[in-house]
Amino acid sequence: MARIRTIKPEFWTDSLMVQFDALTRLLYIGMWTAADDHGALPDEPERLAMEIMPREDVDDVQARIDLLIAAGRLTRMLNDDGSSYLVIEKWTAHQRVDKPSKSRILRENSRKLAIPAESRRKVALKYGCNPGETKEATCYFCGKPGQIYWPRLGSGKPGAWVAFSGLELDHFHPESEGGNSDQANLVLSCEGCNCARRNRTAFAFVTARLTAAGSLPSQAQQEFSRNLRETSRGLLEGKDLDLGRERKEPNPEQQQPVGRASQAALLEDLEIRCREAAGIEKDPSPGLLVIGPIADLIEAGWSLERHVLPALRSAKAAGRKGKTWAYYAKIITDGATTPPKAEPPPQEAAKPELTERHLIQMACRYIERGNDWPFNSPGPGTPGTKITPEILERARAEVAAERQRRARPGEAA
Repeated sequence: MARIRTIKPEFWTDSLMVQFDALTRLLYIGMWTAADDHGALPDEPERLAMEIMPREDVDDVQARIDLLIAAGRLTRMLNDDGSSYLVIEKWTAHQRVDKPSKSRILRENSRKLAIPAESRRKVALKYGCNPGETKEATCYFCGKPGQIYWPRLGSGKPGAWVAFSGLELDHFHPESEGGNSDQANLVLSCEGCNCARRNRTAFAFVTARLTAAGSLPSQAQQEFSRNLRETSRGLLEGKDLDLGRERKEPNPEQQQPVGRASQAALLEDLEIRCREAAGIEKDPSPGLLVIGPIADLIEAGWSLERHVLPALRSAKAAGRKGKTWAYYAKIITDGATTPPKAEPPPQEAAKPELTERHLIQMACRYIERGNDWPFNSPGPGTPGTKITPEILERARAEVAAERQRRARPGEAA
């Protein structure tokens, strides 16, 4: 629910705010009205775009939200369940709320996600984005597209902040495992992969994705991140990986695009090591062609080095040979004295329902873009969509009325 807020005169001449373009400043003010009485608001760019700037592109709004985070005017807070929310910094110093209502967004155990501006700039350079440019990029894990946004100031010089649209900065080695926020340990991932991964290692997350590949579209079964293929051996051995070095002088020929490649590469490497340990390198049995049972054990917490490979070597020494990986999986679980506990699957945070007005505005965007659906949710005519024929019809009427108004002589186009 929108609220009435105040703007102090010094806002317009603030040394930090004058470095933003007019749209970013307007978005920032609009977020005050969308925030609750404690300065907190949901971390949902699509919803915020509909509430504050319904005619602007969602990707542009998302990039400007991240720009405000990079500049320290917003803070992204991460909850234990993987969900996040935004907090407007210095809220009580600029807004007076006499009887604040209880926040439904703030959590007690949430933590601040803070990536230094210097690390953001180095990550942008690592992905081939030069100062003052906007560059296409993709999720390291699934290849979903996004953008790196390094804006210029009013003077034409590159700004100090880098923002990301459709992508988030993700720690390759989780912070819980000792990973830091240096650019060598940061990659770009989409919101879905970042939330689903949580504190799991890259290998555990990727193995789970590959094991479930049978339920994904055929294109997704065939392609995965090229970086994972190049570093799969290091992942399996638990080595620290140098994901990229800062380039002193950006060179287009040395840029390292993050593309998609064979999705089966990581499991192929796992199969090779397991076959070597079990002594069945050339066994053509059909039950040994899919290593899913072993991958399931690793996803459940069994260590490749401490459980899987030693058990396979022991089976080889004892002359035990099977025709399926399920047979070897049973050997592994029977031989371990302390089976690890499986990590519970991440729970998605419940998102508030969009109002009918929001759905109509989304449908208007869909019509204005020539029936091109720009949101992540299911679009008109697809299973699970919330855009009913009635909403679509009302949106068409609004778009037609708006076009007629613009076409009238004497009115602004």
